[in-house]
Amino acid sequence: MSEPLLTVTDLSLRLGSRILLQGIQFSLAAGQSLGIVGESGSGKTLLARTLLGITPPGAVVTGAVTWAGQDLRDPEVQRRVRGSQIGMIFQEPGAALNPLFTAEFHLVETLRCLRGLSVGEARQQAAARLQEVNLSPEILKRYPHQLSGGQQQRLLIALALCGDPQLLVADEPTTALDVTIQAQILALLKTLQQQRQLSLIFITHDLPLLRQLTDNALVLRQGQIVEQGSLTAAAHPYTQALLACRPPLDRVLERLPTLAAPQPSRVIPEREQIERLQHLQQQPPLLSVRALTTTFSLPGKRGQVRAVNSVSFDCYPGETLGIVGESGSGKSTLARTILGLVPAHSGQVLWQGEDLLKKRQHHHRRQIQMIFQDPYNALNPRLTIGEALLEPMLLHRLYPSRAAAQSQVITLLSWVGLEADGAGRYPHQFSGGQRQRIAIARALACQPRLLVCDECVSSLDVSIQAQILNLLKDLQQRLDLTYLFISHDLSVVRFVADRILVMCHGEALELAPAPQLYRHPQQDYTRRLLAAVPT
Repeated sequence: MSEPLLTVTDLSLRLGSRILLQGIQFSLAAGQSLGIVGESGSGKTLLARTLLGITPPGAVVTGAVTWAGQDLRDPEVQRRVRGSQIGMIFQEPGAALNPLFTAEFHLVETLRCLRGLSVGEARQQAAARLQEVNLSPEILKRYPHQLSGGQQQRLLIALALCGDPQLLVADEPTTALDVTIQAQILALLKTLQQQRQLSLIFITHDLPLLRQLTDNALVLRQGQIVEQGSLTAAAHPYTQALLACRPPLDRVLERLPTLAAPQPSRVIPEREQIERLQHLQQQPPLLSVRALTTTFSLPGKRGQVRAVNSVSFDCYPGETLGIVGESGSGKSTLARTILGLVPAHSGQVLWQGEDLLKKRQHHHRRQIQMIFQDPYNALNPRLTIGEALLEPMLLHRLYPSRAAAQSQVITLLSWVGLEADGAGRYPHQFSGGQRQRIAIARALACQPRLLVCDECVSSLDVSIQAQILNLLKDLQQRLDLTYLFISHDLSVVRFVADRILVMCHGEALELAPAPQLYRHPQQDYTRRLLAAVPT
């Protein structure tokens, strides 16, 4: 048994009167993997940052952190170890990468800082670092916004490896990535660990994902370890509840278990699912898309790219139509074209028989609303939640007076499970799950008939995700809503969708009732998507 590379003993962190980490203990040997799992706010990221001395101002840290026999709480040791011996992959590439600089600049600057190389030597090394993470040297001259989500994540991994570290800390490195790119990133981390004999700390909220990379884990809840060791058979009720929150692929539940209500609900028989769809399809379509095509011109290149290529489908009142595919498949562009946010090249978008591409009326815009992927960017930080909800009501003159509209604000907040006093607070004063509820309330403020949900739960932990999915189902029944539900997570789509449209390279490959598609997928692409879902 090798000596531990990293040892943590009775580590605690206090910020003011709040204890955010308490009594954390574990050790990690060279070449070993450790998973850290828990819901949002459990202390996962804070623990990783505390190990490296990246703590909030005013934080009081107690306990011991030893790295290869050195006191890692010593600022001088931290400066010597960070980057060169311990590399970190941060959660959000968009925040970790400077939008003003190219990929080459990021790599060259990091290599010069950590390895003391000249500019010429660092440029030669930069291309090799990209190849190690399966990226072409062609992207060296590209800026972060010119890279896909998977490419940005690989670039972050390359940056974390620049100092040839012994330990790699990966903080939610696959959040919001589609299942196939997620599988590629996990495979890359496994390969790098074997080739470099790396130790690995992998932080996630997704237990099935964690099991693909390591069997040894810490389960955190409110800053404390509730379970430690192998998770092949979860023993603690909290760990079991986290596992139960994820939608299963092999059956459909009426409601997903949550941490507050962990007991599973009734399984909806397949026959009942088919009968519901048949009943919905007896009505005229609410939305019909016919041969819709959307094209873009790329700078420096001739011709145009067809982001959406002759897509056709119907969506019936009360139905949830799931739209799935990898990043770049055209899902979001299709949704934005339907809403008129992106101009169509050709085709039709029929709303109850009227072509919206020819005649976009105020009334139709109100009846089709969108829940965006990132609620923080979708909400104006300068408006209180009450003002944000009131604005569209006044714009569309939905109520006879301002007082009546303000009363509806309180009703909307109650519908999404928020207190009335939240109307006077700003977006930054809410958690991620609460902001997503506010984004849903904002979409409902216009009294829509169709909601376009664009990856609206992709960045949420499994427990909050389950709450939001249950909420969407409840609202659909209460308000007779129709959903276009866009996601890369096929287990989530399985829970919500009546039918599923599979997109690849802008084309509609497959459209089928959800039970049929999951049981007998017709396309190899669909089978690959299903096979990539963590179980």
